[in-house]
Formats: sequence, structure tokens, C-alpha cells
Amino acid sequence: MTTHELTTHFPVEQDHLRRLHVRLEREAQAGNLLDIAYRTVDSAVGPLLLAATPRGMLRLAFANENHDSVLQNLAERVSPRVLEAPTRLDPIVRQLDEYFAGRRHNFDVALDWSLS
Repeated sequence: MTTHELTTHFPVEQDHLRRLHVRLEREAQAGNLLDIAYRTVDSAVGPLLLAATPRGMLRLAFANENHDSVLQNLAERVSPRVLEAPTRLDPIVRQLDEYFAGRRHNFDVALDWSLS
């Protein structure tokens, strides 16, 4: 049964799902079980997928790339422990926002070179 079919047969409040996801994210971080955190953000150049490990920024994917395929590739090449965990990427998102607003010209972001 798909997620859509499950939620159709067993309705779940979106707020409840959000709280569960936040708890999962927090516990995965605390248990050192989260190798790749990702999130998507809207930007001046379209939707961006950001992925990071504890070492730093791992991958940025543009709108013309299939984000699901990018995540699958990261799971295969780096680690299958991938989770949408926006808080790990908050500092990077702030710097991107500043860049697109014209207030930043350089980035101060740790990089993970695992894919290089």
C-alpha cells in the first residue's frame, strides 16, 4: 500500500506527521544515525536540493536535476542513512539567502569532498 493509499484509508493530521518527522530527525541526530541531511529551498535560480554530512556541504542540485535521483545516488555512493533534516542545513540556507539578496559575496561553509 502506498503512502497516499494509507493516508486515504487512515487519515493523519499533517501537524502530527510534522511533529513525528521532527522527532525522528532529532533522535537520528542524537544517535549519530544521520549521515546525509537534505532539504530543498526556493531560490532566485529555482528550487535547490542541499545535502550535507557532519563534515560539511556534500551536494547542491539544481531544478533541472531529478532530486530523487540525486538522493538515490548519494545513498548508493556515500551512505543509505539519508533524511530530510532541514536544521543541519540552516547555516547554509542563511548564507544562500544573503547571497541572493546581494549581502554576501563569499561563503563560509565547510565542504565534504567525499564525491570528489
